[in-house]
Order: sequence, then C-alpha cells, then structure tokens
Amino acid sequence: EDMQDSSDYLEKVAGILKDRPEVNVRLCGLAVEADRKELGLESKEADDAKLLDLARQRAAAVKDHLVEKHAVTASRLVACQPHIDNEDDDGAPRVDLLI
Repeated sequence: EDMQDSSDYLEKVAGILKDRPEVNVRLCGLAVEADRKELGLESKEADDAKLLDLARQRAAAVKDHLVEKHAVTASRLVACQPHIDNEDDDGAPRVDLLI
C-alpha cells in the first residue's frame, strides 16, 4: 500500500469523524516480523520492546496526521496497546483504526 492510498484512507476517516462528532477512533499500531529483519534485530525477546516502540510510533504518526492535516480533535483518537503481529508472516506493518 503506497502513501497516497494511506493518505486517501485517512482523508475518508477524517470525513467520517467530521460528520459524526460522537465517534471516537482507536489507533492500534502493529509491528510485524518483517520489521524485525528490517531493523536488523536478532534476539526475539530482547527486541520485542523495540518493535512495540515502532508500533507505538506508527499509531502516533497517524494521530498526528489526522490532527495536523484534518483538524481532528486529538482526544477523539485513542491509542490502544501496540502489538506485534506474529500470526501472519506476510502481514504488512500498519495501524488498525477501530471505531
């Protein structure tokens, strides 16, 4: 998924939030096994903290984008616990948005 697709998607989310002031969104950052390789991390246990931090940063980046580019009130964007998606070896790094 390229950046334009992500930006278009976030624009749609921002539109929903503007139309529905009662709706809040949970932002759940995910890291995947491919991130471990990308960061050159060897040991699984010791480096899970780094992956969780990466997942947290992803969610924060989405929140910042919605607040800065689309004037969404920050309190409507609630971060959930970041996690590592170990289930799907081909899983894409992402932020899940849950209403």
